[in-house]
Amino acid sequence: MKIFLKWFLRFLFFLLWLVFSVLSGALFLSVKEAVGINVFSSTGYHAFKSCLVHETYKAFHEEK
Repeated sequence: MKIFLKWFLRFLFFLLWLVFSVLSGALFLSVKEAVGINVFSSTGYHAFKSCLVHETYKAFHEEK
């Protein structure tokens, strides 16, 4: 019974990870489409992420 529970929990966590990965990818894709950012074609996800971090930092730390 312990082995079944162990494998069931592994499968459940894998399934949750997969669902949240797909949802977050869809969110990034929809933001990219709505704003018109096309960084995925040449530089990939990590450049898009660093751009978001940089712009967020600027927005919160900019003097008004």
